[in-house]
Amino acid sequence: MIMTNDLVETFFKCPTKCFLRSCGEVGTGNAYADWVRTKNDIFRIEGTKRLVTEVAPDKCAIGAQAMGSPKPAQMALGHRFAVQSQNLQCSCHAVQQIPAAGRGRTAQFVPIRFVFRNKLNRDDKLLVAFDARVLSEVLRREVGFGKIVHGENYATRKVKTSALVGKVRKLTDKIGTLLASPSPPDLGGPGPDLPTCGDVCNDSAQGAMSKIYVMKVEDTYRVAGTRISLDSLVYLYREGISPEGMVESYPTLTLEQVHGALAYYLANQKEIDHTWRGRTQSPSASIKSHGEVTQN
Repeated sequence: MIMTNDLVETFFKCPTKCFLRSCGEVGTGNAYADWVRTKNDIFRIEGTKRLVTEVAPDKCAIGAQAMGSPKPAQMALGHRFAVQSQNLQCSCHAVQQIPAAGRGRTAQFVPIRFVFRNKLNRDDKLLVAFDARVLSEVLRREVGFGKIVHGENYATRKVKTSALVGKVRKLTDKIGTLLASPSPPDLGGPGPDLPTCGDVCNDSAQGAMSKIYVMKVEDTYRVAGTRISLDSLVYLYREGISPEGMVESYPTLTLEQVHGALAYYLANQKEIDHTWRGRTQSPSASIKSHGEVTQN
């Protein structure tokens, strides 16, 4: 079984889903997950364009579906190519080559990942460290650091991947054990050493929610425990604002509350939109300037 970075990323969300995906099972669809994936894809494409403009055309390897080593003498920047070492494979967002600093030294290869969110987490760093491990094994040299380009301003975070080698090895060993199992872990609890599946194993966001993120009071949907109306977040969502941006607009909300509320809306969109259509004003009309929420 080839372990890809897609499987690693899925494992972070849900070991059961990772197992099923490795078996070729395809989910029934999740509107919110699709939205996040689209946002990431658009961000990656735009971020790659920015990198390409800084490199001579003959030094940029585009879309090479190589399963072996990149050619060090020819490449200053590569993107959208796959690299495989034994049973590990990474589909690189981009890889930058930094020329050798002096005689007797070797050039450095730096894996780059693109994340549209403003705030990074541990999983983002482990994913770029996974890319670094695969590149290191293919190139037979240390890949000591990687980069994550993220957020609205395309900020760059440098990640010391050499410090994460042990964690990545334990992670891949854990995933390898999972994929070698004859059956997936239980949906309710994959075990003490695996992250809890919780509400993500079911592709229906409504049926999966173990927490209440939205409550309906009379004809108004609100973020649970707050006076903030759901249509306020939906308006920002339709304007293309990221969940982090929504938290900046409504500091009393947590990122979890925003994700949960949006997932609830997308899982119940027909019913909620029907309720809103029955009102005298649209979701966007219930929001005053600067994102202030009306007290319906």
